[in-house]
Amino acid sequence: MLKKRKKLTLEQRRLVSALINLADISFPSLQNELAHSINALFWLYALFSNAQPSQAYAILLHDCERFFQKLSVSFNPSVSTYNLYKRRHANNSARIAGKIMEAQGFSKSDIANTTLLIKDHEYGSNESSYQVMAADSLSFFDTNIVDYYNKKGVKKTEKKVRFMWSRLKAREKQLI
Repeated sequence: MLKKRKKLTLEQRRLVSALINLADISFPSLQNELAHSINALFWLYALFSNAQPSQAYAILLHDCERFFQKLSVSFNPSVSTYNLYKRRHANNSARIAGKIMEAQGFSKSDIANTTLLIKDHEYGSNESSYQVMAADSLSFFDTNIVDYYNKKGVKKTEKKVRFMWSRLKAREKQLI
């Protein structure tokens, strides 16, 4: 059974506030990105009782590049593969997250741990980054799939669904 939602901690609220204040995207896009990040945090806490603060920060910031039109990388299939795009997205979000966290007074250790998790949130090389990745995938299915379909259409949505599904273990797949 899934646990009740937790309230955001003071540190988490600081990160969300910084994203809102710095973002240069439309209000509907901002709402969608925040809903995804906060919902992913719910999934992290609901599924993984051992979740660490750096995982929570990583969840809130894992897609932070999408809050900034001029800083966001985009996928162009004629130039790169989807896997390369996802790596560039993760690295770019980690770089931006590090700057946001530094400006908000987070410790160097928190910044290092968080940015490492963000860099690895698309492919999960260990249990900690897998948990972030799984929460991200579950939040996509929970909050983003309809909007993604409306923006991208059937073919791209099918590819995205396969990608997000492939990242989950059997336990998490049972929740979808």
